[in-house]
Amino acid sequence: MRRYMLRFLLVAIVFTGVNAKADGLSFNELQLGEDVLEYYNGGFGGAGSGPGPALGISFTSGLIAVAGDVYGEPDGKAAELDSPEVIMNVLGGFSGLVQFYVLGGPIDVAFYDELDGLGNLVGTISSPGSDVVGETLPEFHSAVFSGTPGTTRIDPLLLGPPGGPLLLPEPSALLLLATGIGLVCILLRRKTQWNVVRMSRATSIPRTILGVALPLGIAIFSTIARADEIPLYRLLTEPNASISVGSLRFSNFGFFSTIFPDFPPGRPEEMVYYCENLPQAPFCEQTVASFQRNGDNGLGSNAGYESSSFIMMVFDVMSSVGLQGMTIAFDVEPVPKPGDPGDTFAAAYLFPSFNNGVSAGVEACTGEAECPDGDRFVSQTSFLAYNPQTGRMEPTLLSQAHVQVEVFIGDISLRGASASTITHWDITFAEVPEPGAGLLFTCAAGMTMLLTRRWLS
Repeated sequence: MRRYMLRFLLVAIVFTGVNAKADGLSFNELQLGEDVLEYYNGGFGGAGSGPGPALGISFTSGLIAVAGDVYGEPDGKAAELDSPEVIMNVLGGFSGLVQFYVLGGPIDVAFYDELDGLGNLVGTISSPGSDVVGETLPEFHSAVFSGTPGTTRIDPLLLGPPGGPLLLPEPSALLLLATGIGLVCILLRRKTQWNVVRMSRATSIPRTILGVALPLGIAIFSTIARADEIPLYRLLTEPNASISVGSLRFSNFGFFSTIFPDFPPGRPEEMVYYCENLPQAPFCEQTVASFQRNGDNGLGSNAGYESSSFIMMVFDVMSSVGLQGMTIAFDVEPVPKPGDPGDTFAAAYLFPSFNNGVSAGVEACTGEAECPDGDRFVSQTSFLAYNPQTGRMEPTLLSQAHVQVEVFIGDISLRGASASTITHWDITFAEVPEPGAGLLFTCAAGMTMLLTRRWLS
């Protein structure tokens, strides 16, 4: 058992190590929503970031930095197309390996032997959606990136020598691969031990628990992840403000609240001035971040809502692979006991008039008025649309949705105000599974079984 546990740990460690970010264009140094422009040519981005490194690489307007990179780094960013076409010029020319992650697609890149997308076409890279792509190219001086504005995202953009190290699949896929290998090795080893050696129950049970708990513990530990936080007022005031996580992109934020007496005036420039001068004001401390729960991507927010409070946030969410449903969750401290006064809820809605006839509603709650059947802090639902052929509401798939989130703590049941505080809420979205993850797990399991049978023969 120890040998197999060590093999599993070594596999996980190797996968983690080789996925470290290589040198290249990470976009992390730019501000949210900032055009890249001349930053990697020793100049400045569209919002004044810089001077950047003098790599001789510049971009035409339309490639902006957005929150959420493939590595989940604090303050990590990706680059997103803000126009249908962006040209990258490489002043000194380049030949070798060009590669990057596609976090949202589709994308087409055409490489030319002259600046500004002129001259002869020398190579192409294309992907219909989330993927890791790369190509060894002859010398080129410009590349034309084409895709869907607001959806097509890449991170990082790496230029290296021919035959250089390749980018690996995303870390989540590697963890799935490692977990598959580890579990199959442990289970097969366990079976062999029973067939070859009579083990005492006192020895076998602890080993079984340890063998299964470690890989499952690693997987569970990764099911809830929180990224760097973005001030809410920036999402409400910055042009083209967005948050990206995985294949999702959130934009067009709106906010309403009854709980911030210091809430600033509605004009964007006044709100920015207010929060830059009073950063400790309760409203200005509100943040939003990309969030992941059980493999589903979404948004999370700090709260600090006390009785009585109500907030409503609206936003648009787009997916390059398709949305199936959503999950709402929130944290309350201290957790109300049965019979305690007060009610709380976090709810999310899709209204048919905004979502092509698709409706959905989900609520997590505490208190007798909102949750007569008992408290629930996590709740999920599927997206439904009316099917005229069957006359019923049936599950459907969306590429985008307009979502309304409501969070409340108060006294709906008229039994007294709640003494608790809502400290966090989050919303995540179930998407169509990518076939690559299942294929990785299946391949890992099959290869491990074959190798193990060979070792035991």
